[in-house]
Amino acid sequence: MTKVTLDKKAAALIGFAIKSGNAVFGADNIDKKPKTALVLFSGVSDNTRKRLEFFCGKHGTALYETNEPIEEVAHKNNCKVIGFLEGPLTEALKDRIIEVN
Repeated sequence: MTKVTLDKKAAALIGFAIKSGNAVFGADNIDKKPKTALVLFSGVSDNTRKRLEFFCGKHGTALYETNEPIEEVAHKNNCKVIGFLEGPLTEALKDRIIEVN
């Protein structure tokens, strides 16, 4: 898992992915479609984090964690995980994510 921060362009790309239907919300919905990236937002439980780390390791999915609240980035309440489907928006998002050391 990579700790990251999201700049304004990354947040805009998340919004575009949501509007275009290339995003899946919630940890319970992650395994229903193949994903190329998952973003965990602040407040995700340890159990969910471990389950998604296992899922990402098994499927070769990139896993990112940010401390930014999802309400500010995706305008979704009570959701801590977003999965992104394959496509150019997801690749652009991966390029815009900034790793935090």
